[in-house]
Amino acid sequence: MSLPPRDRPPPPGGLPIWETVCRSYRSVFVENLNHLPNAVAGPFVLSLLIMYLFFRIGADVAVLGERPATPGEALGLIVLGFIGLVPYVIFAVAWHRLILLGPAVAPPTVIPSMTPRNWRFFGYTLLIILLGLVVTLIVVGVPTAIVVLVFRSEVLGILVALAAIAVVLAIGLRLSLLLPPTAIDERYRLGDAFRLSEKQGLRLLATFVVISIPFTIVNFLIDEHVRDLTAEIDRYPAAAFSEIMSLYLWIAIYTIVNYLGMAVGVSFLSFSFMHLSGWRREDDGEATSPPPAGDASFDAG
Repeated sequence: MSLPPRDRPPPPGGLPIWETVCRSYRSVFVENLNHLPNAVAGPFVLSLLIMYLFFRIGADVAVLGERPATPGEALGLIVLGFIGLVPYVIFAVAWHRLILLGPAVAPPTVIPSMTPRNWRFFGYTLLIILLGLVVTLIVVGVPTAIVVLVFRSEVLGILVALAAIAVVLAIGLRLSLLLPPTAIDERYRLGDAFRLSEKQGLRLLATFVVISIPFTIVNFLIDEHVRDLTAEIDRYPAAAFSEIMSLYLWIAIYTIVNYLGMAVGVSFLSFSFMHLSGWRREDDGEATSPPPAGDASFDAG
């Protein structure tokens, strides 16, 4: 059996960047492509409904910078922001389980539901986001402000901000290794995820950046097109029905791309967790994992 994280020697050379990138893409577009429709169907419909509400309350105009958000729009953005995480959580849990447990044990289902497992995952996701915001304020905001005020250099401030953002992303990715075991009901904590990824922050960050590049480019192009359509409709309230339908079509495409990107990202976290923890799935579908460091009462069930 594998040794627990704090006693187990680190993997030789750490997380393999290119191998993890290729494996993550292959798991989505080759190995598990037939399971993707079931996994994404329910969450995709929920996301479209939330996006429809998002545009209906006029938040699109506020986000696009055409005018300041009204109090109602601001409140709507906050509420929809939290609600909007739910379908992505449902999808992420299902995809983590598919990668880690296999289709024989955890086949994705079309009908989405928020189980206690999903709520735990949702809670940890919010916690990681909250910690990320706090760390961003401390690591990015404070040093950048000091550099700009002391050295009077916006360029230097931008460079410091970019370096600090890289640090925050690396920390966030290390903490996110808590999510794969949470999806399969293993008792890992934030501290366990951080110990598990010791000295792996740069490798996790580099892998994440390489994985994100294609989807970032595609999303940028789609976002520009959606902005143009929205601005056109806003300028001409009596816009043709076809223009409005075109806008929602591009929103649907944008959402599909987001789910594809998320599938690759979830696979990346699952494979990173497997590599760094020594977690393995047996041939019969049963899974074995070393207990997290410091947890003598670990229960794989």
